[in-house]
Amino acid sequence: MIRNILFIFAVIVFALFIFLKNGISVNHLKIDSLTIDGLYLKLDKKFILRADRLTIPANKKKQNLSALGSGLDRFNKILHYFKHIELKEVNFKNDHYSILYSDNIFYMVNDFFEIASHQISRDGDEIHAVMDLIYLREYDIRLSGKLVYNYKKDIALFSGSAEYMDIHADFMVSKKKKNLYYVIKSNSFSQFKSLVDQFRLPPKISLWMTNRLKAERYTLNSLKGAAKIEKKSIKLIPDTIVGEAVLEDVSINFKDGLSALKAKSMKIVLRDENLYFKLLKPYYGKKSLAGSSASILDLLNPKPVVLKLDLKFDTQLDL
Repeated sequence: MIRNILFIFAVIVFALFIFLKNGISVNHLKIDSLTIDGLYLKLDKKFILRADRLTIPANKKKQNLSALGSGLDRFNKILHYFKHIELKEVNFKNDHYSILYSDNIFYMVNDFFEIASHQISRDGDEIHAVMDLIYLREYDIRLSGKLVYNYKKDIALFSGSAEYMDIHADFMVSKKKKNLYYVIKSNSFSQFKSLVDQFRLPPKISLWMTNRLKAERYTLNSLKGAAKIEKKSIKLIPDTIVGEAVLEDVSINFKDGLSALKAKSMKIVLRDENLYFKLLKPYYGKKSLAGSSASILDLLNPKPVVLKLDLKFDTQLDL
């Protein structure tokens, strides 16, 4: 009796093995409330899985962050048995994704972002991930780096590099609950206005940094600040922003109707809601203004900003 059962079981296993080696196709499959369309499964040392559409029901229960660790462990164990996974369309709530796992790299794409990571692991309460790419479609920004997330304390640290137009920057962003803190520095670049527009700074700061002040090249030595994570956006906190930049071949239009002041280079410091300008070889028209400096005070004050000029010249200046 037992011998017959074992024989039948062996035949079933062998038949299943043959089917898997040749590949199995299923047009429609429903497991509980999970729906799969266009399923293809094949065994080639490891499994190859493809599906045209995967629909995952929304979980009405609030997700427990402490379960992330065990969930990631199960996820990695499952991936160990797969050589290739391709899910052309994954529907979850109102979001749509495409997912690909191949050559030990995990890709996820939707209308807002692209993510690629080749290493996601857990160490105690921390999740560690090497992010090969985070592409933010709306901003055309590419990020890469290392992410560490403590899911019990809801604390994260992400450090790496960013690319936007001709800008290459190094950054570090830390998260604690709903608070964000960031530090950025960059190489020399020219696309300054486009960068400032991405930050959606207060109008007066944006006006001075893009319309009144222009340069051929910009280098961001440092930019630090804080932000709040809101329901559908991230809100910068303007009075926390501290920055320093060096500009080359500078033109400053302090007031409409006046000619621009020019300089070979200039250091700008943004601190305490004020902008400070330190000029190198400045001139107005053909007259040297060596040793001159300027500052713009109370940028966040609803009242008109205060422009403070310390102009030094040897001959009469015609305005």
